[in-house]
Amino acid sequence: MAVFPIRFATLEKLGAERCEIERLDLSKQIRDAKKIDAVLDLVGNSVMLDSLAMLRGGGRSCLAGWLGGLDPITDFNPLLQMASGVYLTFFGSFVFGTPGFPLSDVPRTGNGQRKKEKVT
Repeated sequence: MAVFPIRFATLEKLGAERCEIERLDLSKQIRDAKKIDAVLDLVGNSVMLDSLAMLRGGGRSCLAGWLGGLDPITDFNPLLQMASGVYLTFFGSFVFGTPGFPLSDVPRTGNGQRKKEKVT
């Protein structure tokens, strides 16, 4: 069984109403775009604008990951790219990159997806 359905079931038990696998232009591919209350963005800067595009006015986005990389967001203009009243927050772990947790220990690929691991 794939890992995602198991993890999604766990998140739903914890109260998540919906889980999605991030993909390019996700906000344009889901029917509830502009109606979503909250987004927990674990991919980071590469999809942050798309995460914001999914939210309704008054919605909340928490940037809590960077698996998609830390490249700067080109031409970020909150007045034009966020619905009125949207909250953007972040949760930072400032342990990453220290000797106790080097960046090289984080399994990721160039597109932000975790490396496939052989399951035995």
